[in-house]
Amino acid sequence: MANNRKLVKNSLFVTAGMAVGGALVFLAMVVMARYLGVADFGIFSTLLAVVSIIQLFADGGMVNITIRDIARQPHALHEQIGFTSLGLLGLSVAFITVISISLYFWGIESKLLYSFLFMLLAGFSALQGLIFGAAIRAREDMQVTAFIGVVHKAILAFGIWAVLAAGGGLIAVCAVNFVANLVQTLWLLFEVNKRYGRVQFRFQWARWKTIFAESLPLGASLVLRKLTVHLDILLLSVLATAIAVGLYSSAYRVLQLIETASIAFSGVMLPRLSQLAKQDISRFTVTFNHITVFLFAASVPLALWVWLSADVLVPLFYTSTYAEAAPALQVLGLALMALIPAALLHPAFAALGEQKTLMKLALISLALNTVLGVALILPFTYVGAAISTAITEAVVLVTGLIMLSRRGVTFSQIKKVTGVVLSGCFASLAYLCIPDFGPVTQMIAGTLCFAATYLAAIVMLRVYTIQDVRMLLKKSDSAVAAEVLP
Repeated sequence: MANNRKLVKNSLFVTAGMAVGGALVFLAMVVMARYLGVADFGIFSTLLAVVSIIQLFADGGMVNITIRDIARQPHALHEQIGFTSLGLLGLSVAFITVISISLYFWGIESKLLYSFLFMLLAGFSALQGLIFGAAIRAREDMQVTAFIGVVHKAILAFGIWAVLAAGGGLIAVCAVNFVANLVQTLWLLFEVNKRYGRVQFRFQWARWKTIFAESLPLGASLVLRKLTVHLDILLLSVLATAIAVGLYSSAYRVLQLIETASIAFSGVMLPRLSQLAKQDISRFTVTFNHITVFLFAASVPLALWVWLSADVLVPLFYTSTYAEAAPALQVLGLALMALIPAALLHPAFAALGEQKTLMKLALISLALNTVLGVALILPFTYVGAAISTAITEAVVLVTGLIMLSRRGVTFSQIKKVTGVVLSGCFASLAYLCIPDFGPVTQMIAGTLCFAATYLAAIVMLRVYTIQDVRMLLKKSDSAVAAEVLP
């Protein structure tokens, strides 16, 4: 099994790749918004959302099942990637054919038709890439997928700028998405063949049917999760004003960015958790506990810092027009305490083969957020939506931990989490003691003081020690098989 240093390295590569890739995608969106105009940019955003839901379903289900199985049985990589890829290819062809015929007889205008078809091709070519990437992620060579992902985003951003600067329009932009995704997919296939041997493209109906059945609940759970994420905005659109929607959305973008990073980090843990789930449930439990404590150690100070800095952050990013969104950002910041550790529930349940349980948890989240949203938006508008999200995230985390404990995986590190919370409180007091030098200067000085106090407190309260850090970087799993994070 790979050592702890490799796990840390993979986490850093994935995080850095997401940061650079996200910046490139943001740049591409800015270019499109300027060149395409409001109407065509709105059409592209809608098409992208539809394709993203399709990709999310496969990424959360088929890809995670593939990673789990290959991590447990590396020798089966060539066969599993082959028949999974062929199965997805067959589904893709059938889906695109049905959609194409339906849109043609519906009489949709040609620009929208061709744009939609190119985006469908882009989405389904990306699905193939995700399957090939799953093999690399299962073998914990995530620096490869991170690098290819960044290059893909660079090709996409440059290609979009080039075709728009040359006078192209919406169809050309959608075609660039397809070409960029196809290049990424072929590159990932090349890397799999080079590193692990050639993929055996032989379709096996029985095994495909089993994997597809297992992946459905996982994919459905992420789709439900996505609906939960956007539910507050939909409810605000119906129950409040457009201004309330804008204020909430500006605050939620910060939460969404951090949520994406935490999901990517937890995805790094899936191969390791899959191996441990098959080998020894007690080692799985120890590993799960250590990683969860680490996520609490990251989420609690971040949540408290957002609460303290929200009044400065909102005008700084969005101008003073959005200053009223600060209370919503404060509440959503507190939601990070539960949201970040809860991201580990998905790989944990997937590794244990509990896909249906994960789907139940997603249904609970959607139902609770719906009820709370309706109840709290009417009296408190966008702040009520933020409160609804924070309560839902807390309930999801607690419920998920209870469900895991009933399956023999008990979270037993309450003492360390208490130490993390106390450390965060001491750091918050240090932040508040900074004199008022002006909003931005005070926030910078307060942040430095906050960070120093927090790090000192978690050492003094023995949440983490210097020896723990040394063990993390030096010990291998062959020496300490149950340790992933100290």
